[in-house]
Amino acid sequence: MECFIVEEGVERKAELEDILPLISDMGYQLVILREAYNSINLPCGLAHMADEIKEIVYRNMSSQVRAGIEKDVKTIESSCKKGSHWIQDERAKLISLIGENVNRLYEQFEYQDRLVWKEEKPIENEQKKEPTKKEPTNPIEELTKKIEEACDSGKLYLSTYGMSKDDLQNAFAKFQDKKNELRKIRTLSAYADILPALALLFEAGGIEELEINGEFAGTWPESLEKCQTLIWLSIDVWKGLTEFPLWILNMISLRYLFISSVKTLPDSICNLKNLAVLSFIGSSLEKLPDSIGNLISLRELTLSFNEKLTSLPDSIGNLKNLVSLNLCGTGVEKLPDTLANCTSLECIDVRRTNIGSFPDFASSIKTIKQSIELIPERRSLSYLTFCNCYYTLAETIIRLATKAIREGFLSIEEDIDDFSDSFFRTGIRFVVDGTDEGILRELLTIKIEHEHDFYRKKLMEIAMEGILHIQSGHNISEVGIRLASMVDIKNNPLDAACAKYFSGDQKAFYNIDFKAALLPEEEREEIRFI
Repeated sequence: MECFIVEEGVERKAELEDILPLISDMGYQLVILREAYNSINLPCGLAHMADEIKEIVYRNMSSQVRAGIEKDVKTIESSCKKGSHWIQDERAKLISLIGENVNRLYEQFEYQDRLVWKEEKPIENEQKKEPTKKEPTNPIEELTKKIEEACDSGKLYLSTYGMSKDDLQNAFAKFQDKKNELRKIRTLSAYADILPALALLFEAGGIEELEINGEFAGTWPESLEKCQTLIWLSIDVWKGLTEFPLWILNMISLRYLFISSVKTLPDSICNLKNLAVLSFIGSSLEKLPDSIGNLISLRELTLSFNEKLTSLPDSIGNLKNLVSLNLCGTGVEKLPDTLANCTSLECIDVRRTNIGSFPDFASSIKTIKQSIELIPERRSLSYLTFCNCYYTLAETIIRLATKAIREGFLSIEEDIDDFSDSFFRTGIRFVVDGTDEGILRELLTIKIEHEHDFYRKKLMEIAMEGILHIQSGHNISEVGIRLASMVDIKNNPLDAACAKYFSGDQKAFYNIDFKAALLPEEEREEIRFI
């Protein structure tokens, strides 16, 4: 399917740069882009486009997907020319996909007077043009030119797109007597499987920032040990890496280290005396060595989503310069008392952990990020608890609905980790991931039907309505009225807001003071009854 744009009554063939800005405000643009992400090479279609056009696509993706797409776009841009047939073909596929979805989802498209979609007419055999003969390209020459450009810019991005290890090795061989030129390359992003072909670059000794992605082959090339100038290192491989790479321990200048997948840290991690930021996100890490306390320069320690990590060593109290400690999603249940010695500590993130109490020293910490308990899961609920949870739930739903309307519902992804209960967190995750409304309602209803506690079940029903309203993009008044109608609570601030709204106050549901409505829970009703 082709697209034509009408300008002053004249049609011309539309490009992605014409189409994406016009569909950016459509309610279901995510459906189109998600289908594109799953069926075509979306990063290739976006390569070499203006940043503001790319942003239209990026803001409709979750942060994890966005990060992957941005990385792939950068890789393709560094390895393919702007007008390459590969890029043009993928753009044509994306335009066709947008046209099919626009015609299917929108009976009255706001810009249908400007965009005209037409099925591509098959070219008759006698009218077919002979394909233009392309001059054969020499991959080694292209790679050589790419390396020369990197020597000027200081940045080199390499992947497995359109290149072989042999071609890469042969291209670098031309710089055998030009190591001083290679030393000018300070930033390198490369897939793990092509690292052996980069030996000459590592031996040149100029790399300061290194990003390694892809699938780990099982062994690291010895040439990596020559990177004594490394300051920033990120290793994000999705398969094959379990042990901490020992060659890192020789990088005494290293200040920033981000690594995934490893299960253990060696005691010799303490060799990295200059390390200021250490991050293990979503790894298989089970334990921190006592030597972690010897990283005297460490300012940020991120251990989030290491579910097998259940405790921290007492030696962590030796980190006098530690400013931020992130334990979100770990199995840690208690903070060591020695953290009181971390006099520079300003922020602790304990969301989605079982840490329920804090040592006395915690009162002096500026920021403690804790999960919000919307629907208690591990105890029976009293009427007072139900009322308080309802107010907190209503406040959260209205806040997220407002944010979704103003910034797009993908903006609420960053809030997901704030919620401790799985029901609400799962529902919002489905919204962010673009799950169909019917499927989402069915999945949440099944969970509700398996709940037997009366008050908890009611809270789940309220949460489901709120989640579906957020997904549908209903205005705040509709959300507030629906939430108010689901309960009969004396002095409910939502009832007061409804009264103001029906009297003409269009902003009645903004800035409601739910905290003032919270009721004191001196004792649970079940205990009083017993």
